[in-house]
Amino acid sequence: MGDILTLPRRLNRKHPRIALWLAFTAVFAVLCGVWIGIFAANGKSFIWYADTIKQHYPALVYYGRWLREAARCLLSGAAIPTWDMSIGYGGDIVSTLSYYVMGDPLNLLAAFVPSQYGEQLLEGLMLLRIYLAGLAFMPFSRHHGNSRFGTLLGAVAYAFCAWTVQTALTEPLFIIPMYCFPLVLLGADYLFEGRRPTLYIAAIALSALSNFLFFYMIALLLVLYAVVKYFRKYGVGQLRTLWPLLGKFVGYSLVGIAIAAVTMLPTVFEMFGSARFSLDRQVTSYPFTMYWNLIANLTTAGKVDEYSTYCGITAVAVLAVMILFARRRQNTVLKAAWLVMLAFMMLPWAGKILNGFSYMQNRWVWAFAMLEAFILARVCPGMTKLSGREKLTLWALLAVYCLLAFWNRDVRTEWTVLGSVLMLLLAVFVLSAEKASRGVTRAVLLVGCCLGIVINIGYQYGADESSTLVEYEPAGFAWDATVANNPANLLKQLDDDSLWRYDTSMNVYVNSAMLMDLHGVSYFFSLNNGYLSQWMAEMGYNTPEEYNYVGLHGRSVLDSLLGVKYFLCGTDSTSTLPQGYDTEPALAMDVAGVNVGAYEKSDALPIGYTSAARISRNDYDAMTPVQRQDALLNGVVLEDGDGEHLTAAAAQSDVVFPEAEITLNGIEMVDENTYYSPQDGGTITFTIPQPVTDCETYLVVEGMDYVATNPLDAMSAEELNAMSPADRLATKKQYSNFWCKEKVYLRLVSDIGEGRIDYAMRNNQYYCGRHDFAYNFGYTETGMTTLTVVLPYAGYYTFDRIDVECQTFDSVADRAAVLSEEALENAVLGTNSLTGTVTVSEPKVLVIQIPYSTGWSATVDGQPAELLRTNTAFLGLELDAGEHVIKLHYETPGLKVGIALSCVGVVAFLGIAVWNRRRRSPANVNAK
Repeated sequence: MGDILTLPRRLNRKHPRIALWLAFTAVFAVLCGVWIGIFAANGKSFIWYADTIKQHYPALVYYGRWLREAARCLLSGAAIPTWDMSIGYGGDIVSTLSYYVMGDPLNLLAAFVPSQYGEQLLEGLMLLRIYLAGLAFMPFSRHHGNSRFGTLLGAVAYAFCAWTVQTALTEPLFIIPMYCFPLVLLGADYLFEGRRPTLYIAAIALSALSNFLFFYMIALLLVLYAVVKYFRKYGVGQLRTLWPLLGKFVGYSLVGIAIAAVTMLPTVFEMFGSARFSLDRQVTSYPFTMYWNLIANLTTAGKVDEYSTYCGITAVAVLAVMILFARRRQNTVLKAAWLVMLAFMMLPWAGKILNGFSYMQNRWVWAFAMLEAFILARVCPGMTKLSGREKLTLWALLAVYCLLAFWNRDVRTEWTVLGSVLMLLLAVFVLSAEKASRGVTRAVLLVGCCLGIVINIGYQYGADESSTLVEYEPAGFAWDATVANNPANLLKQLDDDSLWRYDTSMNVYVNSAMLMDLHGVSYFFSLNNGYLSQWMAEMGYNTPEEYNYVGLHGRSVLDSLLGVKYFLCGTDSTSTLPQGYDTEPALAMDVAGVNVGAYEKSDALPIGYTSAARISRNDYDAMTPVQRQDALLNGVVLEDGDGEHLTAAAAQSDVVFPEAEITLNGIEMVDENTYYSPQDGGTITFTIPQPVTDCETYLVVEGMDYVATNPLDAMSAEELNAMSPADRLATKKQYSNFWCKEKVYLRLVSDIGEGRIDYAMRNNQYYCGRHDFAYNFGYTETGMTTLTVVLPYAGYYTFDRIDVECQTFDSVADRAAVLSEEALENAVLGTNSLTGTVTVSEPKVLVIQIPYSTGWSATVDGQPAELLRTNTAFLGLELDAGEHVIKLHYETPGLKVGIALSCVGVVAFLGIAVWNRRRRSPANVNAK
């Protein structure tokens, strides 16, 4: 192997770039073949059971359908849809999809692929992005003078680093920065060198278009890169050169950002209304075991922690880093950069800042992998040419690494050992191969690089018990599960052209409604309407995540309020039907071997209903979650200053608070709100002597908080000494790595069912400000007599209130009928619009079951009307007595301005490109 791989010498000499590209492509194909082969041999697709099929797959398939529809609209002159009722409870298309698919040019391929082949397209895009990461790395590496073979090794190592192995299939968009970042840095290099700015502008635009969060990370890392490069190039004494150069960077960056404004601006509007990004989460130190894991997994693709710290890379790259440090007074900037990035991974605040000040996540570690790949490319030509002192230093570094990596038995796994053994074997070769031919050296390094990658892929997706392969769905599963064999197909057969929503107790994937063009009550996307999140929190919706809603948990009143007219379940599973649904299906049919029924709810409110009664915000906020849902049947909640002429809502309520006796076991009361459980498993038991019948029974928890304690701290020396030696050792080992918990749950056990309430604490990445929860045990005729709340972990549990509440139904149907009496009729949901007519006998508020957004505007009888925010989260209009024609129109907030800015950016980019081309034309150069 005298040349790069076995490519002909003539090709390598005359067309080095093509030779390098062919070499990388060949190695990439082999490694992808191994990866694909593992999945194919086990009948698996690249579709992960969680985020891939729930978010990325439906987003891509929907986007392809939307692109085709948008093209038809452009050709016909019709309006392009930017809002869709089938996205959750009704959502903006642009801001929902921009994080996942909209903006990334690669996803435009979805327009040309039929929806049923979306799975294959998504899998192809996963591999294409990995390929592009390696391709983008190569010109950056070569521009900095690295050898072709070193660049090849670096590109392979970078493309198949731990970040890729861990996230390429589970979160496909996480690979986008891997090919954007090298292009941005190369463009920045060109600016420093006075070359054309077109690459820089295009790379900035591509990054900002593809994903706003990773663009933010790229921007921060670019600033660090530019600062270091500036002072290396000009030093401290030439600051007069700073301002012209800074002006270029800022100006060209603004042009690139302007090009991306069409998707960025609407997303920014939505993002700042999302609790996930607006909350101030608590920053805590990482568990100490994280640091052991980080060191031990530098040569693997293993999972270090819950903070996306996938910092590993193939063993030969880690060896290159050690060789870099073994050589004194060389590449000091690379050494400093490696140490700084390592420190970033160890500092929680760095993870929070680089993740948009949202929560601690090291989703920037692809940049660390790129740095290590660059070090490999830089060090590669002289890896076997070490002085005696450098060899000793390398052995010392290897010894220190192995000591740190394997000192802790908890992180010493077969995977980490194998990665380290491979690195040691490569080190032995490097230290003894001074006289080896260049071909042999390259062959060993390339094989070692690929072997490390194969080991990492094999351990992540192999067939042993630690493999994640079991989490991936069979080939062809995605389309069948979300569309072809979706039980919701039954709803398409209903003869009901009114506007309604549906819920289900069946295993239907979240977000599948958007592929079926149906209106559901489930949603799972990173950006969510903030008002809807607030409403869910007020209802005590049982989830700690404000962007992930799966159904309405059998809460019959919520079904009525949100217009859930049909409920899907197996005809032999009608026990899952919430109260108020017909016991006989409106329609039933066999779907994928299961007889499915659609059951109708007669008191479901229409999409637009009216009320003449007002509930004050203060009264509403003082209620419990169950009381709030019941109160919304009495009137409408308006914000301060709205609808003050309306009458006050009646205080009628079907909520009952049963008397309960409370018994504590293994729990101490610190004060009236704080329960201390010294050991795991303390219990709070509610005994209800006179159960409430014919009702839904809830456990309502308000103001929940938790502080963990180590059970060992509560054990006396006498208790420990009373144990057998084996039990004492096991107990100490169990709690030896105790750390501050980020989440906890309450296990609920009653005589009518079991359940749990999950709680994310302030230092948890999923914390969304939720402290109030209402768990529904469902409807029973007999009622609940006992309920035991198990506190699973030792610690202090705080509840402003914890109690049992019952929702009876004595007047629910009657009150719903009053709200429906003067409803919106002839309702038509069009492209970005809703129209209808309504007749009211007195001044009322029309409540429209569409989430409130500033993108909506309204006219009443042809005159502009102010849209109110009703019931916290929904649209509303004040109406005088009489007949009215209602028209609502939607425009994505920020979209028009974004389109205008993008047009300006594109024109500016073309102007800059033309101007630079003319300025550098031979005629102008000769004139100078």
